[in-house]
Amino acid sequence: MTSLKTMLLGKTDCPCGRAHSCDIRFVEIGDNALEMLPEVCADFSRILLVADGNTYPLCGERVKELLGGRIAAEQIFGRDIVVPDEQAIAAIEAQMPKDTDLLLGIGSGVINDLCKHVSFKHGIRYAIIATAPSMDGYASVGAALILEQMKVTLNARVPYAILAESAILRTAPMDMIRSGYGDIVGKYSCLNDWKLAHLLRGEYFCDFVFDTVMESVKAVEDKAEALLARDPEAVRCLMEALVNVGVMMSYVGNSRPASGSEHHLSHYFEITGLLNGHEYYLHGIDVLYSAALTARLREELLLQKPPFAPYAEDRDAWEKELRRVYTSAADGIIALQDKVGLYTDIDVKQLEKAWESVCAILRHQRMQGLLRQGDPLRRPSLRQGSQGSLYRPLDRLRPRRRLSRIINGGRTMQFQNPPFSILEEKKLYIFDMDGTIYLGNQVFPFAIRFIKNLRKAGKRVLFFTNNASRSPRVYLEKLTRLGFEPTMEEIMTAGDVTAEFLIRHRAGKSVYLVGTEDLCNNFRDRGIRLLNGNEEAADIVITSFDTSLTYQKLDDACRLIRGGAEYLSTHPDFNCPTETGFMPDSGAIAALVTASTGKVPTYFGKPYRETIEMICEATEMQPAEMCIFGDRLYTDIAVGKRHGVTAVLVLSGETQPADVEAATDADKPDFVFDSLDDVDRMMF
Repeated sequence: MTSLKTMLLGKTDCPCGRAHSCDIRFVEIGDNALEMLPEVCADFSRILLVADGNTYPLCGERVKELLGGRIAAEQIFGRDIVVPDEQAIAAIEAQMPKDTDLLLGIGSGVINDLCKHVSFKHGIRYAIIATAPSMDGYASVGAALILEQMKVTLNARVPYAILAESAILRTAPMDMIRSGYGDIVGKYSCLNDWKLAHLLRGEYFCDFVFDTVMESVKAVEDKAEALLARDPEAVRCLMEALVNVGVMMSYVGNSRPASGSEHHLSHYFEITGLLNGHEYYLHGIDVLYSAALTARLREELLLQKPPFAPYAEDRDAWEKELRRVYTSAADGIIALQDKVGLYTDIDVKQLEKAWESVCAILRHQRMQGLLRQGDPLRRPSLRQGSQGSLYRPLDRLRPRRRLSRIINGGRTMQFQNPPFSILEEKKLYIFDMDGTIYLGNQVFPFAIRFIKNLRKAGKRVLFFTNNASRSPRVYLEKLTRLGFEPTMEEIMTAGDVTAEFLIRHRAGKSVYLVGTEDLCNNFRDRGIRLLNGNEEAADIVITSFDTSLTYQKLDDACRLIRGGAEYLSTHPDFNCPTETGFMPDSGAIAALVTASTGKVPTYFGKPYRETIEMICEATEMQPAEMCIFGDRLYTDIAVGKRHGVTAVLVLSGETQPADVEAATDADKPDFVFDSLDDVDRMMF
């Protein structure tokens, strides 16, 4: 990461065509940073000291000793949360002697913003002694305030000096360290927005500033564990990154390199939280949460294709909803939106013309780093209540749940997919059938399109179903009739896996099979000896999805199992999805037999090891080269999660969003989509 001292010198030869400068005179981050105070304040003699009941005890007396009689007055807020509003501003101004020449703050976000704003308003300088690596506003030109119950950022000026002593930073409350980390990682969102604004609205853009901010993000994002341990070097690195981002805001004269849609959302949470008396969360925690949600919105945007309809305003409905959400602050929100007018200032034709470039930007910078492994709100390092986590509970709130429903089309689910490139790099695409590419005899046309596109791209395809009621040849005929154009080598069932197990490990054993005639013929064709059921004993009993099931078959199976037969089942699925609903599947039949005999079968098919072993052997590929698409958590997704295959859930069959939320982290899919239509649109 480029040194701060270098950045403070400015950059006069930037390829963007602008000369960049930063008016900060001193920045010192280290073990004895406060010892620079006499030098920093040499030109000031009437200093107003601003702190609160939490920050003053950290170094307030020491600051007075170092500066002596230069401290003319002080404003020390209480230990409760200080809100940067009109009341706090007035409190500082009330303590200012007329000849005050410097405001010296001891604190972080709120103290810094208040000093920044009041000093700018009165035409004097300010300096800040940072007590926590909690946000990137130390070096910025903007002051984040809450005025007339609205979160606003007012232009001011950068501080004269920033001093941050390592021993103080390391003892900051962990929530404040988390907040700083979240503020940095959230830059993935705002930098993406900046590129889009440059493309669509012609906003000024600087590659040097963009790259420098990204360099700061990269320097910090892998230091979560070290920050939890309050490692001195990690804390110093985080603080430098936060200040560096602030300097970049000074370079461009606004907050664009550090603030985008994720900050707008965080402001929504902060304002509605204050209005409704919700628990207060530090800014950076709200920023990271919001960055995850805006990443989801970017994924949704990638699913869209021109032509687009112009924005159609329903003013009455819009205003009614704003008044419901923002209550007493609604008038100010509405007036601000009317002034800005961005809802109506959209050139649809320009957007359509630039759509490929828009999608390229969206794809290029999905939330990497912290979000690389999946939904940041459910990962062990972030999930609610996890001991020693970098983030404490993030689920405040009715407003967030309401927003989640909007993002997910009415489903109350918060799930952030990892980078889509993970799927694009796979070589073998395995598809469940029922509920994934069709329902009963009702084909999903988008599934045909997606699989055709995969073949054109040189990808391999395998159709695997746990539904063993039909033979592979029957599935070949069905898939061909529906338009998928498969080969026999591309079709595999749980019945095939079970039969292969018998051939390899139970050769010559007698088998009583509770299954359809198709399944029985499949076993006979492989040389497996099947019994009629009226025999006195059997070596093995196998139950499966049997649409010709009779009470006699169940009675025979139970009798033979009680007589000592080994009990197997082709697959554990409880329900088979159809175009009219669900019908009992193999798992339901096995449950009945278990209830009668007390014997639990050994299952095959998905999610069991034998399935992946057979696929690997048939395709000569390794699990890491595969992904599997399916509609069931306990079979399709579980087989991937247990055996190293990327697991993709589609909500076109059995599983509902609530099922995903209820699943343990180990059982959650790697990706979630409404259907294969979404996957096709994102890939092709």
